[in-house]
Amino acid sequence: MLFNSYIFILVFLPAALLGFFGLVRFKRWELAGLFVTGLSLWFCAYFDPYFALILTGSILINHLFVRLMDRYGEHRKAFLVTGIIFNVLLLFCFKYIDFTIGTVNVLTGSSIPLSGIVMPLGISFYTFQQIAYLVDYHNGEVRDHSLRKYFFFVSFFPKLASGPIVRHSELMPQLSDRSRLCFDHAYFSKGIYRFSVGLAKKVLLADTLSKAVDHGYSAIGTLSSAESWLVALLYSLQLYFDFSGYCDMALGIANCFHLDLPENFNLPYFADSITDFWKRWHITLTGFLTRYVYIPLGGNRKGKLRTFVNILIVYLISGLWHGADWSFVMWGVLHGAACCLHRLWGGLWNRLPAFIKIPVTFIYVTICWVFFRAKDLGDAFLLLGRMFGRIHGGISSGLTECFDILELTYLEDHIGLFGSICQRGPSLNMIVIILAAVSAVVIEKLFSGKEFRPTAGRAVIAVILLSWSVLSLSGVSVFLYFNF
Repeated sequence: MLFNSYIFILVFLPAALLGFFGLVRFKRWELAGLFVTGLSLWFCAYFDPYFALILTGSILINHLFVRLMDRYGEHRKAFLVTGIIFNVLLLFCFKYIDFTIGTVNVLTGSSIPLSGIVMPLGISFYTFQQIAYLVDYHNGEVRDHSLRKYFFFVSFFPKLASGPIVRHSELMPQLSDRSRLCFDHAYFSKGIYRFSVGLAKKVLLADTLSKAVDHGYSAIGTLSSAESWLVALLYSLQLYFDFSGYCDMALGIANCFHLDLPENFNLPYFADSITDFWKRWHITLTGFLTRYVYIPLGGNRKGKLRTFVNILIVYLISGLWHGADWSFVMWGVLHGAACCLHRLWGGLWNRLPAFIKIPVTFIYVTICWVFFRAKDLGDAFLLLGRMFGRIHGGISSGLTECFDILELTYLEDHIGLFGSICQRGPSLNMIVIILAAVSAVVIEKLFSGKEFRPTAGRAVIAVILLSWSVLSLSGVSVFLYFNF
C-alpha cells in the first residue's frame, strides 16, 4: 500500500487514526497499540502476504536474541554477534543472492540460475533498525523490551517502507508516555499539513519529472549533450522531491498519531561539500553507519590512512545498501572518495565562498546520481560520455512532450491571457515545470527552521495541495526508495 494511493488516503489512514484514538479515548492503551501494529502488518501484507511473514519472523527472532542476552548475561557478546549475523544473512538472502550469483557467472563463465527471490518491503530499513536495537541493548542503552512495544517499534507503518531508520531512544519513550498517545490538535494540524506538502512533492513534482527521466534513460544513445545534462538534472530533482515527499509524509503521519520520528532530510542540495550533503540526505542512514560501522572500525582514531579506509568502507556499504548492482558500488565509492578528499583538503575548500561550493557540490552529486539511476554501469558511462563528449544537438520534441501535462495544456487552451506565448506548447511547459521545481527547492530553504503554527493560511494551502494531489492520482507510482 502506497501513501500516494486512494485506498491509503481515503480508507487506511482515516481508519487507523479513528481506531487508534477511539481506543485511547476509552483508555484501552495497549489495545490501541496492538490495533496500529495489526494495521502495520496489513500495510506490509497489502503488497504481498509473505512480506508480513518475513517481517514478523524477523521481529520475533531479534526479540528472542534480546531475551537471550537478558537471561544469559555472560554470553551477551555471543548472542549479539549471532543476532547481527542473522540479520546480515537475512538481508543477503533476499537482496544480494542474485547479485552474487550474477557476479560469479560473469567472472567464471558459469550459468548458475538466479533464485528469483523477491525482496520484501522495507527489509533494508527494519533490518538496520533491529541491528541498532541489538547493539544498543548489549551496551545497556535499552531497558524496556516487551514484545508488544518492540513489535510496534519495528513495524510502525509510516516508517516501514522507506525509513527513517529509528533508534530505540527516538520512539520507545514516547510509547511509554500515555500523554503522547492522546489526540493533540496542534500535532494533528502539523501532520496533515506536512502530509499534504509531501504528497504534492511526490505527485505534482516527482511524478511529473519522472516521465522525462524515464524517456531519457530509455534512449541514452539518442540523447544530445544538452539532453543528457537535462535528464541528469531532472533526475536530481525527481529524486529530491520523491524522497523528500516520502519523508514529509512519513513524519506527517506520525505527527497525526501525536508521535515524532527523526528528521531524515534537510535541504541536501544546499550542502557545501559531500560531507555536508550526507549530514542532510538520508540523515538516519548516515547516523546508523557512523555509529555502528565507522566508529567500531576505529573512526578517525587510528591515523589518516586508516580513516580513509574506514570512510571508503562506510560508503561502499552505503552503496550496496541502496542497491545490489555494481553501479551502486561505483556511486558509493565516488561519494566516499569525495569525502576523503574533503577531509584531506578541507581547509582549502572551506576558504572558498558558498556561491562556488554549493553549485560544485550539487553538480558532483548530480553526476553521481547517474550511476544511481542507470540500469547498469554501461548505461551510466554511456550517459556520462554524452554529457562530457562533443557538444551537439538541442532538445528534441520527444523529451519536451513529456512535460505536456493536463494542468498546463488546460491553461493554454482555455485562458487567452497568455496569448501566443502559450502556443509554443511543450517547450514552454518544460520551462515552467523546471522553474516550478527549482522554485520549490528555494522556497523550502526560505521557510526551513521556522516552527510550525496552525494558521488559516496553512489550512488553505493544505486543502489545496491535498485536493490537487488526490485529483492527480491518475496512476500510482512507487516511491524510488521502495526499491532499496
